[in-house]
Amino acid sequence: MNRDFSASLYLGIKHSSGELRAWDSLTTGAPAAFFEPPAAVALGKSIARLQGLADGVVAPSTLHLFWDWFGGLDPRKDVVFADAQLYRIGTWGVERAIGKGIPAAKFRHQCAASLQRLVRQNLGRRQRPIVVTDGWCPFCGKAAPLLDYLRIVEPFDGLLVVDDTQALGIFGKKPDMLMPYGYGGGGLLRHLNISSERVLAISSLAKAFGAPLAAMCGSVFEIQKFKMRSETRVNASPPSAAALAAGRNALRRNTDSGTDRREKLFQNVLFFQKIMAESGFETKGGFFPVQTILGLDGKETRRVHAALWETGIRTVPVLAHGKNPKLCWLLNALHSRRDIEKASQAFFSIATRQTAPFLKRYNHENPARRNFIARNIG
Repeated sequence: MNRDFSASLYLGIKHSSGELRAWDSLTTGAPAAFFEPPAAVALGKSIARLQGLADGVVAPSTLHLFWDWFGGLDPRKDVVFADAQLYRIGTWGVERAIGKGIPAAKFRHQCAASLQRLVRQNLGRRQRPIVVTDGWCPFCGKAAPLLDYLRIVEPFDGLLVVDDTQALGIFGKKPDMLMPYGYGGGGLLRHLNISSERVLAISSLAKAFGAPLAAMCGSVFEIQKFKMRSETRVNASPPSAAALAAGRNALRRNTDSGTDRREKLFQNVLFFQKIMAESGFETKGGFFPVQTILGLDGKETRRVHAALWETGIRTVPVLAHGKNPKLCWLLNALHSRRDIEKASQAFFSIATRQTAPFLKRYNHENPARRNFIARNIG
């Protein structure tokens, strides 16, 4: 039984050593600014094509890219506007920009009207807006309104910087009723049919694609400018040969079996939601593989998580835009229905013991929850 519901390897791509092409040397011993292996250049361009963008560059992590790119902004003309719930790594990039004198403001989470208002209030003449946001919020279960953001920045020749880490490998082009994720795994830009020189996508491949490296993709001009001014490409090691091999393998696996993996993942999400709903537990996350259990307070979440961990079932307590942790389940394409069913049954049993007083008072009008309480608590 697979008891791990804490790993974000959504497509179940793991890259065993036997799958990867051999390499003569793990690292070149030279920074990417001096010598970049052809395999690294090719991989950056392949990821860009997958996302529907013109060019790309790889790096060891999104931290390298966010820290580096935001450090190169111009305090005389750039103003940063960041989503209030931006993921921490993107926030560290923004903080570096602020430390270098770049004006910055936060807009309300996934709210184009808030962004529009702040741009009007804070943007001076001959300044350009730099809007930074996560593409997909796994806790809200929905995408940021990227098209609206793009319409706001375009008249000022601004840029929309999207952290597409969660969506890359999951979402793709032409979503339909059978496959709401869409096809191809190119991420949220493909899903929303966005292709613009005003967009930069910074994405880790370590989630759906399971490869420990990241990519920045955008226009040829922006990517080449980044390569010329980058500090981490001079002062830090580039991605290793092993990471590059995993990245290439991830794209091959996506081409060969990505559609089947996404179909299995989608069915797993639906099955998990069905089991939870039948026992009266509400979940949030939409059809994305990060599913948050609603209704437990902070103390109950900690107790249930600890008890599940003792049985070997791994879940994730997260601060989902609030002060109290929520219990999250991360599903992947390798989970079987039996895995999900057995782990859910353990959760129900533990919830009965750990949170009985709370369950009796919570959402008593919900028939499924009333039946669950009657069966298990009395």
